[in-house]
Amino acid sequence: QSDGDGLQEQLATAKEVEAEASKALDDLREKPGQLQSDRDGLREQLATAKEAEAEASKALEELSEKHGQLQSDGDGLQEQLATAKEVEAEASKALDDLREKPGQLQSDRDGL
Repeated sequence: QSDGDGLQEQLATAKEVEAEASKALDDLREKPGQLQSDRDGLREQLATAKEAEAEASKALEELSEKHGQLQSDGDGLQEQLATAKEVEAEASKALDDLREKPGQLQSDRDGL
């Protein structure tokens, strides 16, 4: 009886070990599918990241072009402002000359 009980216990233990081994084997068989799924997910994330990088790069390039255009526009406006200041200075001098002219004419008449 004692030997029979021991054998039944060993059989039960062997069945547990077999069940665990079978489960571990099933897990290993599922692992490649899970790994493939994980790889596919990572590839998708990588593709999304590359798209985002390309969009950011394009936006940066556009901003750089706009900055260059604004810089060019600013340079042109500074040039126009300098020209306008020169014209204003010349006009102001001409106006001053005209204001002095009546006095000069009077002085010339008096001299005649």
